[in-house]
Amino acid sequence: MTCLKCFGLLVATSVAFVATPASAILVTLSGQMSQFNPGPFSSFDPFTLTFELDESVLPTGGGSAHSFLGALDNFSLSVTDSFAGAVGFSGGDGRHYQQLLAGPADNMLMNLGGSFGTIDANSFVTDYGGGTGSFSLTSLSMDFRGPDLFHSTDVIGSGLVGDNPDTGTDDFTYRRLVLNFSGPGDSTIIERQSVSSAFSISFSGSAVPEPSTCALAGLGLVGLVCLGRRRRRSPYCDCQTAGR
Repeated sequence: MTCLKCFGLLVATSVAFVATPASAILVTLSGQMSQFNPGPFSSFDPFTLTFELDESVLPTGGGSAHSFLGALDNFSLSVTDSFAGAVGFSGGDGRHYQQLLAGPADNMLMNLGGSFGTIDANSFVTDYGGGTGSFSLTSLSMDFRGPDLFHSTDVIGSGLVGDNPDTGTDDFTYRRLVLNFSGPGDSTIIERQSVSSAFSISFSGSAVPEPSTCALAGLGLVGLVCLGRRRRRSPYCDCQTAGR
């Protein structure tokens, strides 16, 4: 006999400990489309937006500003259009940017589409000022500012809330969401949405396991269970009988 049981126990235990979940910050927004800016959606159309900020992404830059390229992921935007009904968009691999501003104030800027990540193609037909046409979301940006949004520009801010209806907490003095659409005839219609007191914002920390991490953790647990059952059948390790 060999030391297969002992070796298997070592491997299974190592896998279980190595398979720790990747950490991400879940960001959620909700509100209504602006009544002051042009765009394919009607005034006060409600929307919800969620995405994750991957804390494992290393920052680039230095001094008072850092970029986290590819940190914005699992983006999802849902709009209830008064003409088209429910319209949804998704994407990922966008940029998160943090900068210290004069004031003092902290600035958090997020970009998706264009030079930063991708937005999945999803056109929709709706009415607007010039008639009825087909539109697609091409890019978006979010701008949040306020004191003490992050401890350092190279550490993504978390635990932030805006206009919390339960506590009245608001970490932001300025917030804006800008949606850029391509419209009929390759024209560009911009829907600028200023995030006001009617909006709910949350930067809550969460542990988001990666698929490979889940597989490793499952493999480790299965190995530990199987070895535990075999050890109950024999109280001795085969190492003691090796070479007989």
